[in-house]
Amino acid sequence: MPAAFDQVSWYGRGPFETYPDRKSSARVGLYSGSVDEQHFPYIMAQENGNKTDVRWVAVTNTDGLGLLAISDSVFSVNVHNYTDAALLAAKKPGTPLVKDSVTVVNLDLKQMGLGGDDSWSPRVHAPYQIPAQVYSYSFRLKPIDTAGDIPAVVHTSLPLIAQTMSPGVGGEALPADEVEEEAVVSPKPAANRPPVKKKTYTKRR
Repeated sequence: MPAAFDQVSWYGRGPFETYPDRKSSARVGLYSGSVDEQHFPYIMAQENGNKTDVRWVAVTNTDGLGLLAISDSVFSVNVHNYTDAALLAAKKPGTPLVKDSVTVVNLDLKQMGLGGDDSWSPRVHAPYQIPAQVYSYSFRLKPIDTAGDIPAVVHTSLPLIAQTMSPGVGGEALPADEVEEEAVVSPKPAANRPPVKKKTYTKRR
């Protein structure tokens, strides 16, 4: 997103960064702040600022205009004012982290844990790993402004994802004019008609 979208609010764990194996001290609630505040300045530039168990997230400018993201399940969010390439470059000693050129928003189904129980080892415990298999989830984006009713939007299910909602998320009925149904039209069977009798005429001389 353009760098002008520099405000973020979310309903999930916070207010600080959380990961699957680093979240028990973070309460689920409504949090907000600037995008720049989501960065944690580790001595060595690295992954940071993730938010777990998020129900929705809004990224806006100072006028309240922006995008609202809602998923069919709790998800992870990471919002920064720099790219992954800039973060990788900053790992090199003496290279500053280049910020404020863009707002990068990551919406992930899940993140792997961090491991390092004693700062360096052991590796990520099995419950917090992400096994190699097929994963799927859905999310929707909606433009918002200061007049938008986020709770109303969040509690509205879409027909395309209503059948795959996670337990406890969504499930409310939609108004009849918002439900899209696929009409299946079967061809009508041909009517049984009696055979047509031909009349024969004899011409008299």
